[in-house]
Amino acid sequence: MSTSSPTPFELLDLEFGFALNPKTLEQNLFQASLKWHPDRFALASPEERLLAEDQMAAINEAHDLLIDPLSRAEFLLATFPEDPDGQEQRNSDPEFLMEMMELRETVEVAIKGGSSDETCQLHMDLTRKESKILAKFGEYWENLQSPPKKSELAALKHLCEHARYLRSALLQLQQPLFNPALIRRDD
Repeated sequence: MSTSSPTPFELLDLEFGFALNPKTLEQNLFQASLKWHPDRFALASPEERLLAEDQMAAINEAHDLLIDPLSRAEFLLATFPEDPDGQEQRNSDPEFLMEMMELRETVEVAIKGGSSDETCQLHMDLTRKESKILAKFGEYWENLQSPPKKSELAALKHLCEHARYLRSALLQLQQPLFNPALIRRDD
């Protein structure tokens, strides 16, 4: 008999879904830590100490995955099987692809020649845009039919992909924001 590993939601005693109260997540992390923290097992057998370490590591990984809305969305989508026809493809919508190309160019210009104020503003704009897309993902998720239609999953995957592109751009922008020497100054 095969037992599957608990999901991140199960590890932190949370309802499976996109909507998540960060305060509840933190409280449940604290409760799980009280139960499994390795310091509580300092005088236990080596097997029990190893189990506690493994459990605490899994709990921390679950927290890290669930606290980030994008990784939470990706996890939820991964719970659905891949396209049985093997026809699943990345987004080929020309408008979306053009938007992402323009975004990449904007980010490169901001990094190479923009002021720190412009780079910071772009970072804030992209953060807001990512938040809106993930909020839309949450709305779609809450209204999924059971079982979900192929078109519903495709819409969720498109939103997730869009958010991933934005996250990639945000990560590119963070480098010069946290290392101002990388931004050209107009003195």
